[in-house]
Amino acid sequence: MDTAENSSQVDLFQIAMSDDDGSQQKNENNGSQQENENDGSQQENDNGSQQENDDITKLSSQTNLEHLKMEEKEEKTANNQTLQNANQQDQSIHPPTGDDHHHDAKESAAKPESNHNEDSSQANINQNGNEENYINDTDLLYAAIMVEDARRGRKGAVMKKMQALKQYQLYFHPLMRFLLYLTITLNFALALFERPAVPGLELPVWATMVMELYCLVFFLLRLLHNRQFVPSAEKFWKDSKSILIIATLLVTVIDMIVYIAMTASGNQQHALRVSRILRPMFIVNFAENRQIRRGLRNIRRTIPKSASVILLLLLCIAMFALLALKLFQSRNLYNPNGTPYFTRLDDSFWRLYVLLTTANDPDVMMPAYDLDNWFALFFISFMIVCYFILNNILLAVVYQNYRSQLREDIAKSVFIRRKLLKNAYNVLGAWTNHHDVYVTREAWCQLLLRMNSLHGSKFRGDTQIHLLWEILDKDDKGYIGLDNFLQVAELLNVEILEVKDQVHYLQRRFPRFYGSKYSVILRKIVLHKFFRYFFDFSILVNAVMIGIGIDAAEIFFLTLFNIEIVLKLYTLGVKEFARIFWNSFDFLVIVSATIMTIIESSQNGWAHTRALLDFVMVLRVLRIIKLIGDINRFQVIVRTVSQILPTFATYGGILLIFYYVYAILGMELFSGLIRYYGYPNGSQPFNQTLLFCGNIKLKGSGFYADRYCGNNFNNLLKSFVLLIELTIVNQWHDILSKHK
Repeated sequence: MDTAENSSQVDLFQIAMSDDDGSQQKNENNGSQQENENDGSQQENDNGSQQENDDITKLSSQTNLEHLKMEEKEEKTANNQTLQNANQQDQSIHPPTGDDHHHDAKESAAKPESNHNEDSSQANINQNGNEENYINDTDLLYAAIMVEDARRGRKGAVMKKMQALKQYQLYFHPLMRFLLYLTITLNFALALFERPAVPGLELPVWATMVMELYCLVFFLLRLLHNRQFVPSAEKFWKDSKSILIIATLLVTVIDMIVYIAMTASGNQQHALRVSRILRPMFIVNFAENRQIRRGLRNIRRTIPKSASVILLLLLCIAMFALLALKLFQSRNLYNPNGTPYFTRLDDSFWRLYVLLTTANDPDVMMPAYDLDNWFALFFISFMIVCYFILNNILLAVVYQNYRSQLREDIAKSVFIRRKLLKNAYNVLGAWTNHHDVYVTREAWCQLLLRMNSLHGSKFRGDTQIHLLWEILDKDDKGYIGLDNFLQVAELLNVEILEVKDQVHYLQRRFPRFYGSKYSVILRKIVLHKFFRYFFDFSILVNAVMIGIGIDAAEIFFLTLFNIEIVLKLYTLGVKEFARIFWNSFDFLVIVSATIMTIIESSQNGWAHTRALLDFVMVLRVLRIIKLIGDINRFQVIVRTVSQILPTFATYGGILLIFYYVYAILGMELFSGLIRYYGYPNGSQPFNQTLLFCGNIKLKGSGFYADRYCGNNFNNLLKSFVLLIELTIVNQWHDILSKHK
């Protein structure tokens, strides 16, 4: 199938290129034919050609400055009329509102004076009748940035000045973005080294303060860099992202000063780092993390629209809590731990709220159920009304509201992308004799060649540039209009593969050997489906051997799998072998397992550590995953998962932000209240002061009886584990009640 796809890509590519060559040859023939007809017409109509030559000579030798100024004024008036028509057409496609309409009006009024002067983009007719499109460097770079931002979903908020455009390029340079992500990661990771720190990782206060100060300085410089190319100071200060970053920087500096002062005075135990909870603000409010910001914004807008259903659900729980209070208060029932059963309204509401998450089901029902089996109807009714009906209605409303917000966000992104493309179109556009705006082939080539100089866009050669033009200019007009140009962003995001014949290295170096009869037979065997079936069966047999504990066969299977890799490399070549993900995965697992097995078999003392043996065993088991790549139904699932991974990454980042905020809160509020010292086993003496997780209040509690002492907020890693346990909702109420 891959061969068929590649051949179809080659045929499509050759057809497009042949059409390109044919159209060029056709244009050349038409041009030569037109010249012959012009020569014939000049010979037949000497009077007309003589009059035409006189006009040209008169125009070239004219010295009357007033006449030249009059023509220039008329041309500028025509250009202004053309821009007004173009702006009216843009407004008919996407009518702007509010500030956008006011901004576009100012921009269209200023454009005739700044963008279409003697140095700017316009089409001039030379003596041969050909059009020449001249675009200065500033306009060309501005158009390239607009198109690139439309591709990448950015807003293109940059002044059309060369210095601002260069600063904008530097701002989105891969190195600058890498430094930003590295600094954000360091700022987040500081919680690992600050008190309460992960055991073995704690650093002195001055060291963490220096690292955090570096992060703050970098964020400030990044913000000032952004100010260098923003169109206006007013827009910069009206941007909520800039305001939030500045506010976070100020609060963090003040918090650092207060913490240092309290630490110096000996009150470190009472000093709190409240600003640590604000560190996710740097992730959300920098432009590079717009996907996370959009997700959080949609969540924030969804919650108010779902408030009515949330309120109805809480009222329903309160009604059932009041009913439970009246049913069970006077019956002298007790929970298994000896506490009264539904004797207070707040306790009744809490127990039913926990039941809504199914965390205490059926424990909360059993005392009443043991008294009278008919009381089960009360709890069943509660679950039907609150859990199965209202809870699912809440989920449906949240989903619908979030989907509506997401749709609006996508529509806004499409509008911004089209606006950026229109800006580039107006800069690149030339004027015909009929005052129609279009983009010529020459302007297109200049645009894409200029885009190749932008970081992250070096993927278009001359062949691809002309191929993309053939796709846009389907009618072979030699120019494209606005409707076709608005498709440029989507078109440039499509990966274009230039298929070439790749000769195997061995075939180049040893053609007689590689093309011999036995070599051809060997390669056919490797490419046969039964070759793959054989090694898939070997993986299953190897998995069974690992499961029943027969380690003696491991060397045999490891050697067999290494032979498979060597044969595939011999047949496919390195590039073709590495192009397939499962081949690369198999190579990594087998080679790593081979190296680890050699180390394990050596006589060095460190080679037999438990961690090394565990790693080798994991590598052996991972071979089974290779079977996924050989089953078509599994491949569909893997491709689907790989396509939605970017979305998972976005909402995984949002979840990480929430975890981090609550982890910091938990460490500031509950650090040290619960500690893990182990548990007495009866055979060895145990320090009595270390019982009950180091907290006498937990004596006789189910929390200690279930050995939950490791669930605490004593450092960042333990906090994350605890929050994940609460997310899963299993026994979350027991963990929460013991941290009160």
